Amino acid sequence: MPNHRSRTHNKSCWSKSRPNKKAFCYVCYTYQATQLFSTKYCSSSVLHRVCDACIHQHIVSALDSCIVSSVTCPESSCCAILSLSAIRDILLKYNDHDLLNNYLREQNGKGKSEEWIQRFTLPCPGCNVPIQKNGGCNRMVCSRCKKCFYWTKLTMLGEDVNLTAWNMCFMTGFIILNISRYCMGLIWFMGNIGSTINCIIFSQRKFRQNSCVLYFLASSASQYIIFNFVLVTRILRSGFDINAVNIFLWFCKIRNYFSLAFIAIPRYYIVFASIDRYFASCSDIYWRRWSSSKTAERLIIGSFIFWCLVYIQAIVFYDIQNGTCSYRSGVYGMFFTIYLLIESGILPPLLMMIFGLITIKNIQQSKRKTRPITLVNGVRSAEFTRMSAKDIQYTKMLFSQILIWTILNMINPCVLLYQTMTINETKSSLRLTIETFLNNMSYMFIHLEFSLTFIIYTLSSSYFRIELMQFIQKKILHRLVSNVTGSNNT
Repeated sequence: MPNHRSRTHNKSCWSKSRPNKKAFCYVCYTYQATQLFSTKYCSSSVLHRVCDACIHQHIVSALDSCIVSSVTCPESSCCAILSLSAIRDILLKYNDHDLLNNYLREQNGKGKSEEWIQRFTLPCPGCNVPIQKNGGCNRMVCSRCKKCFYWTKLTMLGEDVNLTAWNMCFMTGFIILNISRYCMGLIWFMGNIGSTINCIIFSQRKFRQNSCVLYFLASSASQYIIFNFVLVTRILRSGFDINAVNIFLWFCKIRNYFSLAFIAIPRYYIVFASIDRYFASCSDIYWRRWSSSKTAERLIIGSFIFWCLVYIQAIVFYDIQNGTCSYRSGVYGMFFTIYLLIESGILPPLLMMIFGLITIKNIQQSKRKTRPITLVNGVRSAEFTRMSAKDIQYTKMLFSQILIWTILNMINPCVLLYQTMTINETKSSLRLTIETFLNNMSYMFIHLEFSLTFIIYTLSSSYFRIELMQFIQKKILHRLVSNVTGSNNT
């Protein structure tokens, strides 16, 4: 009868008795013979499975990067430090005697020979002083000449900067990171909840009969793409460094296509709503008939198709250049920047403000003017046909939204204009970091303007608040009470 203890009491004996036994390496993801897992390299109590070849490659890579003060475990989930004996055993096994001697000399503090300096240091590109890297990222600042450079390329980052400017770059990056994670995350949450409530309220039959409400409904529904695709990808890129948009060309094109198209679609629905309020406030019946649900439905569908066709250019002209997804530079880049400045930053608020002021003027005139009506027994005067109380409430909601949108949208066209004017200038790392911060903030305000729609409607219209409370009481609270009562009866 076989003795199981003889197979398991000693790893070396077990390896000799079963020479064909293989184990899986969690670094190279291959099956290797158990003899290639002989080194006990990690001080952690957790059992690791990394072959000797991967451990050797990891140690050599760490020493080549001049990280000689400590070498960590090759497994990503472990932060333990490799022992001196483990490093010595691996280097001796692969006959790296010179590398081992230099490493031991560094650890024992016996001086730094010319061979050691050539092996473990790199010259500063500014003053040529030997520099040793003991960890951290590849962005370096020489403590002697204050030059900034990349460790892996030894290329200068631009003009001379001091440590204060360099720290400001990192601080600005830290602010961008937290704004992208938490502020934009809150905007995503508010936007989804607000758009859902808006769609539920405006989709009721008594609301759908009004043309202005149809524009509100279409705008709120189209914002789902903005929140759950455009904004989510921005959060992942700026907040969690998941840069799929800068890696996959097809994703770069699709993401920017949806971003440009679905930011324009809800914005121009509100432009159409402001034009609709102008027609609704006109005293002439010829112009008033343009304010109808049938006209609104046609414009909603036509506008959607129009902007989807217009921004096909994003699929054609967007590309990954120098590791960044952007539209092509040159003549088209200049044209597209100016186009976005007009289409996104100037035209929508200008149209909203023009038709908003004309609508206010028409409402004021309808309160003062009178027109004669001929009767059988004589003539008497009567007032112009005024807007209904509901139409006035919708107009207040629209004007409040236009005001907030105009304020929050002012930053983005200014940033686009600045980028167009300085596109050919040489910029320092600090200036580029600040521009990135302002660019992210401008787009955050664009997403914020969409997420505040529900709050604007609630605060500006008593009619909307009444309908919201009735919906909560009838659809939510009533069902909750019915479910609780039914469960108690059973």
